[in-house]
Amino acid sequence: MGLAREQALLARLFVDGSYRDRFFADPATVGQEANLPAARIAAIGRCEVEIRAFAHSLIHKRLVEIRGLLPATERALGDRFGPLARTYLEQHPPGGLDKPAEDARGLSRALAALPDGEVPPWISELARYEGSRLIEAAGGLGVLPRLVVYRFPVVNLQRSLLRGDPLGTPRPRLTLVLEPAHRRRA
Repeated sequence: MGLAREQALLARLFVDGSYRDRFFADPATVGQEANLPAARIAAIGRCEVEIRAFAHSLIHKRLVEIRGLLPATERALGDRFGPLARTYLEQHPPGGLDKPAEDARGLSRALAALPDGEVPPWISELARYEGSRLIEAAGGLGVLPRLVVYRFPVVNLQRSLLRGDPLGTPRPRLTLVLEPAHRRRA
């Protein structure tokens, strides 16, 4: 039973940034909460560099996967995409069946929820559009059309960004887009 508890602690340290920070700030307390012997807690505590390096590699892997799913959002954000995505991934451990798509949808929601001025509002809309377009292939999900209202012409923005065309200044306008919706079959 001790091995299972230790593996559970390590797994959480690898994927949960806030838990990892809390553990290395006070290994004895957090390790005791995990019901591990003091000697094992101390041994894990001495591996901070290795644990953080492995956690960083997992974040990097997830980031690479997200980039492939949100290409226009990445291009629109430029150098800011990586830091914003890393911050999101550190705060949100992976979960579910389709982890890359869930990460991308979660990041797109997080970008759309950023305070005004953090990113231009059209980038938030573009991220929301790209995130909503991700359909899970697993679990018997179907596709239904739905009408979505965007404040910016996101389809045109996405095409321009992916082609590398200059955007100019996007002007707010009401855009109706027919797109797939996520739903589970009964």
